[in-house]
Amino acid sequence: INAEYMGTNMGGESTLYIRNLPPDYREEELADLFRSSEGYISCRVRPVAAHQEFAIGFVEFTSHDTARYALKDLQGERVSGRSIEIQFANSSKKRTRDSTPPPEDRISRFSFPFMNASPDAVRGPYALAYAQYLATHPPTKDSLEKATLYMEGIPADATERETTHILRPFSGFITLRLVLRESTKNQGSQFCICFAEFETQYQAAFCKNVLQGYPFSGPDDPGLNVEFSKNETRRSEEDSRRRRRRSD
Repeated sequence: INAEYMGTNMGGESTLYIRNLPPDYREEELADLFRSSEGYISCRVRPVAAHQEFAIGFVEFTSHDTARYALKDLQGERVSGRSIEIQFANSSKKRTRDSTPPPEDRISRFSFPFMNASPDAVRGPYALAYAQYLATHPPTKDSLEKATLYMEGIPADATERETTHILRPFSGFITLRLVLRESTKNQGSQFCICFAEFETQYQAAFCKNVLQGYPFSGPDDPGLNVEFSKNETRRSEEDSRRRRRRSD
């Protein structure tokens, strides 16, 4: 997805990173703090690691501008005797996006209900970007099969609820599962991977490009690495071949 289709609604560019929250700070409290800000959508609080003396949070807004206004308004706000620190979630790095040109094998947008969605029908900060992408990147027939994304870069202590919070705004998202694995590089440590299922490859591709490099744990996070699950892609191709054989 080329950045020109994303406007100002690009992942961390409309997400604020909140630092220095009390260790026992709850998601409901963070929501109460930001709910009155224009463009507020939702928030999440990361679990506190053993070596941390504070919690961190993420607050999503409808656009970069509304997030910027909230940042200016609440920067340094006192919470349980602490001054919170606010910045944009991806302010310390740039993310790479797929600039693949639109496919030539296009199909009518009126043939599939998900293509007729207005921006209001798509939840969260990606509504406008998704509507623009639909208008400029009609899907091919092959992109309408179910698909699963493989995601790396998720903290080992991440919860299913927290990860769902990030994926839920994307049209076509169905479900996810988290898998803990032992690190081969750092003995005794674990890392988490996620498999996220989507209704179509087209919708999964949009999510993949938006979340590529998304800072799950803050600005210093190397970011998510998102790819199509190879096993799922192979399974979808086999299913397609079986359907074609039956139709023949």
